[in-house]
Amino acid sequence: MDRFQAHRPVDTLGAATYLAASSIHIAREDDDVSSICIAVGASPLRSAAWLRSRGAAVGHAAAKSRLSSLEGASYELASRTVISRSSHKTAVKLAEVRSRKIAAWLALDRVAIVLVGSAWPTCRGNDIHALVVVAAEARSLSVFDPAGAGAVQGISFQDLDTLRAEPTAAWEVLVITRRR
Repeated sequence: MDRFQAHRPVDTLGAATYLAASSIHIAREDDDVSSICIAVGASPLRSAAWLRSRGAAVGHAAAKSRLSSLEGASYELASRTVISRSSHKTAVKLAEVRSRKIAAWLALDRVAIVLVGSAWPTCRGNDIHALVVVAAEARSLSVFDPAGAGAVQGISFQDLDTLRAEPTAAWEVLVITRRR
């Protein structure tokens, strides 16, 4: 597998989006990380849309504080936009999903992207810093930082939730699997 690193911190969401797509085998051969970074930018809404366009089922949740962000109107609309007629699921659920719940949901064919705040070691002045959650243990999650050194690291639920509660992170999470 190629070694990925988001050289500019702002690119972590685009790189995380590509890694998630690769992990569940929906990335296309001609997908390019830099193109995805441009398409996604710093918008989890665009990340979720890009993943859905590739055939992923995406659950997307964020705290209600997102409604007062720059993309507030888009989040408000997404929270009312039904993406599944059979289940009446909306594009975004306004809720705080804790790390313990993410851990319970993970499986071999499932990954998650979580946003963390400025206390994360490789977060350097960007409004958004994304990590890919690849596995879970009893009290911790294994995460990959696209701006890091290329290693998967474990972080306790409590420590990750503290970072996810920061205003810029707003508890935002995308849970991703292949559409059935």
